[in-house]
Amino acid sequence: MKNVTGSPLVSVIVPVYNGIKYLDACLNSITVQTWPNLETIIIDDGSTDKSLETAEHWQGTKTILCQKNGDVASARNAGVKAAKGEFIAFLDQDDIWEPEKIEQQMACFLKNPDLDLVFTDLIKFFPEGKRHHASDKHILASSLNSENLFKKLVIKNVLMPSAVMVKKSSFEKAGCFDESFKTCGDYELWLRMASLGMNFYYLPKPLTLYRYHGGNTSKKTAIMHADRVKVMEKIFRQANLKPEYKALENKATAEVYMIGAHSFFSDRNYGKFLENFYIASRLSKSSITPRSLKRWLKSWYYLKLNK
Repeated sequence: MKNVTGSPLVSVIVPVYNGIKYLDACLNSITVQTWPNLETIIIDDGSTDKSLETAEHWQGTKTILCQKNGDVASARNAGVKAAKGEFIAFLDQDDIWEPEKIEQQMACFLKNPDLDLVFTDLIKFFPEGKRHHASDKHILASSLNSENLFKKLVIKNVLMPSAVMVKKSSFEKAGCFDESFKTCGDYELWLRMASLGMNFYYLPKPLTLYRYHGGNTSKKTAIMHADRVKVMEKIFRQANLKPEYKALENKATAEVYMIGAHSFFSDRNYGKFLENFYIASRLSKSSITPRSLKRWLKSWYYLKLNK
């Protein structure tokens, strides 16, 4: 679908659940986009605050859908199903975009019609105004290509939903978000697309601003860790997964357990750190680093002193 200028329509999907605190800033960052042909689909996922009222008063071109609370995956799927655009951009309720974000992603798609997904670099920002750029993720994202995409992405995720734009046809071919995930459903979809040989492109400009605060779903350590493990289980059980990808299972799963271990350590749950450290080390010795060994020693010593 195109407007009179010939610009393809981009559908922006905004899942909302009790997002009143940041929703205005999020939606206003859509208003100032320089791409001329946008529709915004806001999915109220059973909010109990005034999020719906905020969405209704927003002046942008919009469709508002309301559903019972079913988590973010079902909200995103509902939004994509209602979308009229050839391209889909995701924006979480507490994140914001730079004004040229959509325009620059569309330039990538129009230059290379074979692309299935384009994602931008991002800046993490905090309530006190501090900003942080994750240079390690930028370096990894810059190294991705059609040959190594799955192999690198299965070890470390570098795509945040608010930074992603995808062709609707590619999204539908891959099979939508798995609604059984409370978190990490986006990561599972990116891996599924990569395993199918779809083409990703990294736009190395920080056009997405990811708001970091205590309410982020990713802060729920136990839930997120369980979902990461589930992602690995599902991806490596795919019937037609290439043997060269299948061979990465132990290493990739070990990395997931070690990431979980570090998250539990940050929560001062030293018992859970040790539990997941041991699982990771049994799966792959390569998951052990000097940092993890230092934390192992601290956790072991702390638990021994507090018996």
